[in-house]
Amino acid sequence: MLNKIKITLGILFIFSTCMYLQNLYSQTDVSNPSIDTTLFLLEQERKFEKDIGDHIQKNILDKVFGEGKSSVIVDLELGLESERRMGERKERTAEQKRKLGEIEYILPGIPNPKAVSREMSPGEAKVESQQSEATSVTTKLVIRRQTITVIYDFKIPQEKIDIVKDAIVTALKINTKRGDSLVLKPAKFTSDVFSTFWVNILKPSFILPLILTLLILSFLFGPLAGFLREYVRTLRERGGTEISVDSKMEGGQPGVGGAGAAAGLAEAEMLEKEKREKEKEKEKEEKYLPFQYVDDENLRRLIYLISKEPPSTIAIVISYLKPEYVREVLVSLPENLQAEVALELATAREIPQEEVMRIDNDIKRKIDFLVGGIDQLLKVIEKIDRQTRENILEYLKNEKPDLYEKVRKHIFLFEDILNIPDQALQVVIRELKIENIARALRNSPQEIVNKFFSNMSAGAVSLVKEEMEFGRPLTPEQIEEERDNIVATVKKLESEGKIFIREKPRLVVEGVEVSESSTQFDEYFSYATSLYNEGKYEEAIPYFEYCLQLAPKNADVYQYLGNTLYALGRYNESLVYFEKAVEINPENQELKTFVEQFKASLVGQQT
Repeated sequence: MLNKIKITLGILFIFSTCMYLQNLYSQTDVSNPSIDTTLFLLEQERKFEKDIGDHIQKNILDKVFGEGKSSVIVDLELGLESERRMGERKERTAEQKRKLGEIEYILPGIPNPKAVSREMSPGEAKVESQQSEATSVTTKLVIRRQTITVIYDFKIPQEKIDIVKDAIVTALKINTKRGDSLVLKPAKFTSDVFSTFWVNILKPSFILPLILTLLILSFLFGPLAGFLREYVRTLRERGGTEISVDSKMEGGQPGVGGAGAAAGLAEAEMLEKEKREKEKEKEKEEKYLPFQYVDDENLRRLIYLISKEPPSTIAIVISYLKPEYVREVLVSLPENLQAEVALELATAREIPQEEVMRIDNDIKRKIDFLVGGIDQLLKVIEKIDRQTRENILEYLKNEKPDLYEKVRKHIFLFEDILNIPDQALQVVIRELKIENIARALRNSPQEIVNKFFSNMSAGAVSLVKEEMEFGRPLTPEQIEEERDNIVATVKKLESEGKIFIREKPRLVVEGVEVSESSTQFDEYFSYATSLYNEGKYEEAIPYFEYCLQLAPKNADVYQYLGNTLYALGRYNESLVYFEKAVEINPENQELKTFVEQFKASLVGQQT
């Protein structure tokens, strides 16, 4: 019995000791381990820096900037954070024993009654009332600070830099409050062109099509080319055989040799024929064509040079010119010289090529060195500024009045708008904007303002007046610039043939002027009537108006103008010209009757 008691007490002592040691261990602080974690943190920092750098370089920088145009440096500072969790074990030892089914004894061999066993002894209460605290510690890695440095090529545009910056901030969750920073630095990147070339060449996306292309080319220029050559040779041989069969059937003479000779002869004749045709074409190309250097720029210089030559020489020259140049030359010659040149043209004779070449070379040598003339002076005057132009004209007016009259007649200034026919001015106005007209008319003479307003609609006139009164202020230079633009528009329309406002200048060199032709009216009237017959009524009007300037008492011109306006539906204007034609030529009873009927119909429509 005594042994059992000793055994029981020993077990209780061992159990109590174990419980005490367990409680003591559970209360030990493991949050501050004595193991040095510096090496561990360094390894983790290197690993994270490499992974993050590769991620940024591959998925952001290379895809936005392109490969080899940027580099990234990642600097991380890691740390360890520990989290402790406390727990209490409140189960008593006695309760555990009861769960194990152990029986308590008061004395050896005498079990403790149930009523007594339910109450705890003071010793048990002290032991079992002790609470065992369980502590669990969780340690994790955290980023305390991160610095990202991106070095990029300075040629990269700012838009891509902003995209990369936003992408890195979003991907790495850059927090400036924590001390994070993102630095972008431009630099000049150097690339090895040779190595880059071979890197691109060796890519599958490039090398596979290259190999395929080489294989196809080798096939085309290798087996296929040989096959085609053999095929062509076979066709030629078969062609010769067919000819020999036909020869035997037609001529009854056997033998392949004779047929081959016939085929060779036919082929030789064909080659000879082709050769002769090529030689003829070459001769045509090399055929001598004189005076091909004459153009619009030097035509007037040519007129001056040949005006002093005999009529026979003039006839030779104009016979090689373009038709439009021939007309210009003849019109510019004096009347007596025109008749003599016409007689020379009507006389058929053979001119040696050497003579034509001599005349051609002589004119070609002189034409580029001929200076002077009104046309040259006009070009200079039109290119200079307004003040210089006025000074030159004032000098000519005072010192050279004759030359001034000739020059002034061919210079168009803003003040000359008063002399433009109304029909031509309407064409000009359609090419201009309201605000440009208003600016140009500021501080202009009232006659010019009225000239514009009389050729504009009432609505357009009101808009121009409003702009002139309430538009922004302009300097004299700005007003002059607007006027120059209108003058340039007039010249442009004149050069295009849409309006006619002045005659072309005649050549004057060293005081000698080519005389004007009296057939000028006939020329313009003929051209105007041709436009009328072709139905180009708008284009014919300015030419008819110019003819009226040359011959203001010509009834035919008035009648044509009336017909042109009538065809355009401008009946009231046409009636004015018809009445003028009847006034000049009252003997034309047919026209007079038509005018009376036409006038009556217009009055009836108005009522």
